[in-house]
Amino acid sequence: MRQQKVYLSFFIVLTLGVSTARESPLPKSDNSNCWHQLQESMAKMHAATSQLNPSGRSAADFVRLMIPHHQAAIDMAKVELVCDRSSTSPSGAGNDHGPATGN
Repeated sequence: MRQQKVYLSFFIVLTLGVSTARESPLPKSDNSNCWHQLQESMAKMHAATSQLNPSGRSAADFVRLMIPHHQAAIDMAKVELVCDRSSTSPSGAGNDHGPATGN
């Protein structure tokens, strides 16, 4: 039961983070600054996780570590969306046709 509560809490936090990311306006593209913005997201994540102290409950600690991890992923995805508007990403994933339709 306790483990289910931890997983439920994790799911709720992750869902709220994704919801917030959709509602946030994207910054204007500055491709010369994209790498810096990605690195800044990672630095914020590492700073947040390094300040946490272990609780002795591995499931709770896992969730606490995943919150800044997933926030960094959201922040980095926002940067990629802005930066990829005017250029193709190194992986070839970038395009000017909008989101994939799944067809």
